[in-house]
Amino acid sequence: LLVDDLIQELMLHIGGGDKPRVEEIAVDSTGFSATCSSAYFSEKRRHCGPFVKVSVAVVCGLLLPASVVISWGRSNDKTQAPEVITKAAACVQATRLYADAGYDGERTHQLCRERLGIQSFIPPVLKSRDGSIKTRYRAMMRPLPAGYARRNHVESFFSAVKRTGGSGLRARTRRTQFTEAAFRILGYAIHR
Repeated sequence: LLVDDLIQELMLHIGGGDKPRVEEIAVDSTGFSATCSSAYFSEKRRHCGPFVKVSVAVVCGLLLPASVVISWGRSNDKTQAPEVITKAAACVQATRLYADAGYDGERTHQLCRERLGIQSFIPPVLKSRDGSIKTRYRAMMRPLPAGYARRNHVESFFSAVKRTGGSGLRARTRRTQFTEAAFRILGYAIHR
């Protein structure tokens, strides 16, 4: 995709022509409304409507995207996790990755720690009756390091994107909505 190439070029520019080394990236997702109804009207009707899901890995401190993945509607964050994390690793050399509990899963930790060499920190969702965690990396997540608070950088990024460009998409077809959402992320990165 063109947006992936442009994000990679942006990261190479930041790295002086090389893949930049960064301490931390934070991963999360948000949605852009795909209807022309106002947020107030949708809330009053208790209808969220269709939306475009945008998953992003943000370089902490810089508040710039290292990767973006666009998908349709509601889905578990773990669905997009491998793609958004792998794309980010292709653009930056990160030491640590922070994500919220929606990304909790041993496979996500294995991808980060064993394949990509990134220390992942994700709060574990307790699934056993006795409250124990039986998998290797998920068990290491208690307690989370103090630096985990920097996960909020991705939230700040999304807030800024929506404040500058709005939370609704103007495009009407799914393909053009995906394109608009991706370019909204890229446009904010260039603006920043």
